Amino acid sequence: MPMTVPSDTAKEAIRILRRVEISFSGGAQKTGSGFVGPEPNTVITCAHVVSESGKTVSRVSVNGEPADIKSIHKEIDLAVLAVGEKETCRLEKSVSLPLGERLMFSGFPIGVLGPSLFSGVLSAHGENLAKYPRCRLLQINGMINLGNSGGPVLRVGSQAVVGVITAKHVPLLQEIDKLRDILRQIPQYPTEVGIGQVDFSKFVNLTTRALLSISGSLRMVQVGIGYAIPIDLWQS
Repeated sequence: MPMTVPSDTAKEAIRILRRVEISFSGGAQKTGSGFVGPEPNTVITCAHVVSESGKTVSRVSVNGEPADIKSIHKEIDLAVLAVGEKETCRLEKSVSLPLGERLMFSGFPIGVLGPSLFSGVLSAHGENLAKYPRCRLLQINGMINLGNSGGPVLRVGSQAVVGVITAKHVPLLQEIDKLRDILRQIPQYPTEVGIGQVDFSKFVNLTTRALLSISGSLRMVQVGIGYAIPIDLWQS
């Protein structure tokens, strides 16, 4: 039976949602989600959205407008951005949420055009539910995808944020990431390197690119289990 979501919850989840884009030294880029904070001129997102090991951030934008990183809290995977807008949101503690509570979250999942709404239920809560972050988490049975990280989680029937999407659970992703690391180490051979009548360089280069493309598509598969950081941790 389809879940009926009150329009006020849906409208609020979209109203406060923001697209976060990061550029790093060397040309690498990353996109994610965020939402306006409880104070003016702030946007809350995930620390892993705005940081990359060994890379320096060269540009941050929120909905296409320049922004600055105000603070990063890697232990709870949260970050606060300084922006030039006055919109705010309300926060609600999650400690009293019962298992089975209906939730709604919004974000900009990769491969999906425009902002998107998703629904789910609180299926577990506690510490050590994921490898990162190891803090107390909310486990959500709902469609979570790459790009959702940093998006707000609201309790259905409320217009207050209770959590921040941080990760999705796909054991296969770990193996896919290992494969992608191996593929990236394979050199791109110069043209006209052949073995007999076979253009060896073209074969290896095309195969490597094809496998990277396939593995990248697999990483975008939507799944039914994800995790959110309780907003209580940011408030404390």
